[in-house]
Amino acid sequence: MLLVFLPHAADRCREFPSQKDDAMSQMPPPTLFSRAMTYIEPTQEQLAELIAGPAGPVVMLNLLRYTRNEAGELTGQDTYMKYAEAVAPLLAGVGGSPIWMGRGDQIVIGDDHEKWDAVVLVQYPSRAAFIEFATSEAYGAISHLRIGSLEDSRLIACTENALAE
Repeated sequence: MLLVFLPHAADRCREFPSQKDDAMSQMPPPTLFSRAMTYIEPTQEQLAELIAGPAGPVVMLNLLRYTRNEAGELTGQDTYMKYAEAVAPLLAGVGGSPIWMGRGDQIVIGDDHEKWDAVVLVQYPSRAAFIEFATSEAYGAISHLRIGSLEDSRLIACTENALAE
């Protein structure tokens, strides 16, 4: 039960946006229930900022919206669960562990149209451990499961007691 992505970050971050841009240019304008911008993998700038972040443990907050068919039924959830099962030993290999996974029920504060199917918290001993995990060849071999299961996502690096500093 977790998330993470980004096999061989430097290569994928260069390739993915151009593919996404091509696909985006062919999409109809957003409606009340769809969004023009989606995010599945980080940019080079986001990775550099992550690496430069504070030392020590990091908790990754994952917001996930699974793919759906034309009838609006979830199609990506089962694939994501296969991904979660396959990624668990890789996560453990860098000292990471899932903390919590749950359903996104309701937007209480924020844009009502930005709904999430799942919320996942994953702790890593450091940002470097996350990067090691996410750029490994073993992760690269299974990342297609994550990419194919998601319509949109957010990944937010969180540092404990950051407000106390």
